[in-house]
Amino acid sequence: MTKGKFGPFADQIFIGDQTQSNLFRVILDKVNGQYQGAVINFIDGFQSGNIRIKFDPQGQLWVGQTARGWYAKGGKPFGLQKVVWNGETPFELLDMKLTKSGFKLTFTEPLNDQTVLAKHFDVHEYNYKFTSRYGSDKHNKKDLTVKSVSLSKDKKTAEIKLDLTADKIVVVNFPQLQNANQDKPSVTTVYYTLNQLL
Repeated sequence: MTKGKFGPFADQIFIGDQTQSNLFRVILDKVNGQYQGAVINFIDGFQSGNIRIKFDPQGQLWVGQTARGWYAKGGKPFGLQKVVWNGETPFELLDMKLTKSGFKLTFTEPLNDQTVLAKHFDVHEYNYKFTSRYGSDKHNKKDLTVKSVSLSKDKKTAEIKLDLTADKIVVVNFPQLQNANQDKPSVTTVYYTLNQLL
């Protein structure tokens, strides 16, 4: 644990992607005693495939890389890069939690309430088939209607209400959301693996 040395993302997991040469953030959500949760892109543009990441005692994230035996978007055959928090808090999705009627999405800064509208959330679901073959197409894709949105008193949490089904991946897009300065988050799509409902 970095204890705040790597920004506001406490208790979250960082995963390197070999092919895409990027890092993902995993937001955990304990539901009915078991963990599920969401994944969101964190940093793109690494020089090679990210296969090993580790925090040092200063809270710096070291990323070991290779493209050996597999394509990596970064292009270089191998590498070692370091990610250091610059002390500023970016405007991003911070947390995502399942509710009995949808999701709560919490951001690092207050939202511009004029942008927190149901029509500004584009949501769909799908699932994969688990077989002995490598990978799976997306199955049972379905658009979901956001019935309503409410904003918390501190304006950091938007609660969206919609009908959900277990054993689906729910994709939430929010490209129209802004903060008070009319900035948008750098990443506006989050993927929640919904194994169980509350």
